[in-house]
Amino acid sequence: ILYITLDRLKREHYVESLDEQQNIDRNTPEFHMLEEITDNIEKDYSVIFHKEELDYLYLHLMSKQTTKGESTHIVIGEEVSNLVDETMFDFYSDLEVQMLLKQHMAKMDIRIRYHIFLKNPMLQEIKDHHFTAYTIATMASTVLKNHYKTDIPEEETGYLALIFSIGLECRESEKKQKFHILIVCTSGKGSSQLLKYEYMHRFREYIDTIHTCDMIELKNYDLQDID
Repeated sequence: ILYITLDRLKREHYVESLDEQQNIDRNTPEFHMLEEITDNIEKDYSVIFHKEELDYLYLHLMSKQTTKGESTHIVIGEEVSNLVDETMFDFYSDLEVQMLLKQHMAKMDIRIRYHIFLKNPMLQEIKDHHFTAYTIATMASTVLKNHYKTDIPEEETGYLALIFSIGLECRESEKKQKFHILIVCTSGKGSSQLLKYEYMHRFREYIDTIHTCDMIELKNYDLQDID
């Protein structure tokens, strides 16, 4: 982005004032660091970075790193609550999805508020191969649209779909994961068979196979396929 900005300044093409520019916090370590960098560029390339240019660069910088913000947490709460009601998927209990949403929304919040476009080269692939996740992301985008009072670009919806896709795939993996169980019983074959049927009845969805043996048989039992 610095290279593009420098080229634009050399051709005397400048950015205009940004929406909500007056709300930009210029007293941050990141902004001061940016000022130092642009000061050096001004000296080396004989260009001038006006306030609008600094603000523009700063927003791009902040839109690509993780930041904290109360509004971000609020909108995530609204978003996930809506999805639980609409889809019956409980993303509240999915810690990984929650963390990914918080990290992503901190950056997305800046892009939406300042109308910064982020290209999504995977958008068509996401639509084709992650249909359910994209549908869920579309519902989430409706919540975001109401919150920000502006349309949400489908590129952003695509990135949200990737997060929800992770959550959905984890659920599928958990459903498919079954275990190979060995019951070692000291009370005889009758007791071991009873335990076998009880385990199969209570934990059928988690069990692939159940084997039984006694303490003597255990010494020579091949445990390679036992979980």
